[in-house]
Amino acid sequence: MDLETIYRRMLILKTAMFIIIVSWGAYVQYSSIEKFNDYLFTDFGGPLFFIFTVLYIATSYFLYKFRSLGKRLFLPMIGAFIVLGFFTELINPSQFSKDIFYVFVFYIASPVFFVGQGVIFSLLYFTDIRNKFN
Repeated sequence: MDLETIYRRMLILKTAMFIIIVSWGAYVQYSSIEKFNDYLFTDFGGPLFFIFTVLYIATSYFLYKFRSLGKRLFLPMIGAFIVLGFFTELINPSQFSKDIFYVFVFYIASPVFFVGQGVIFSLLYFTDIRNKFN
């Protein structure tokens, strides 16, 4: 199997894990709201994370199509994911039940996602795939 095939498959897997993680986050956020109307005025994490999600998926698409914009946005998107995750948790701590979805996301999807990030980073910057971006 060549590097390009590994790169594309890992990119698809990483993006799928990202969508699962974001879906779980949305599920937790909206299932734990007690006063929905009051919460909307103080919650900036939800809309901010939605914009980030759209940008992250677009970046993944650009990486898949070997667009240089995807390569330039990849590292800032990783940083933004980490910062947004910690920042929104500090401002508005989540209270969620530890159901089977939680177990899947925290013990399977998240590790696969972060390992995928590392694999994509390594392939982007340390292999011949870096030359495919125009």
